[in-house]
Amino acid sequence: MNALRLNVAVIIPTYNRACFLREAIESALSQSVPPIGVYVVDDASTDDTPQLMEKWYGAHPSVHYIRLPENSGPAYARMVGVKAAQTEWIAFLDSDDVWLPDHLEKAAQIIAENPHVRFIYAQRGHINKNFEFIIEHINDKWQCHSLKVILNVSLA
Repeated sequence: MNALRLNVAVIIPTYNRACFLREAIESALSQSVPPIGVYVVDDASTDDTPQLMEKWYGAHPSVHYIRLPENSGPAYARMVGVKAAQTEWIAFLDSDDVWLPDHLEKAAQIIAENPHVRFIYAQRGHINKNFEFIIEHINDKWQCHSLKVILNVSLA
């Protein structure tokens, strides 16, 4: 691994996804450029998420579990995580997703080569239970005002 570093926290909003959550967290923790911390914001899950988080990560120094008292939606959960993290960079990871091991390393490389960058949107793919790509979604690289990128994504 190279000497890239990134002052980044991973924010994982979750709601009733205990069956997927551990894989998401482990994919964040096992990055070649590790995050400062992983913030799991539980949006008042009614499944066994609280018990499993305590069992799996109760004593883990890099995993922070925040349970919201009432369901307020993923956008609110993300913002609670951002406020708690207080890092230079934030990386959002959905609780039913996983990252490849070099996800944050690639982001750190982009930032190192382009210090003016303030927003990075990652590509995605869909895999089946056999870990085979079933949909690979690749966009062109955008170099413009971030609002144009967001509008392009939301209208695509």
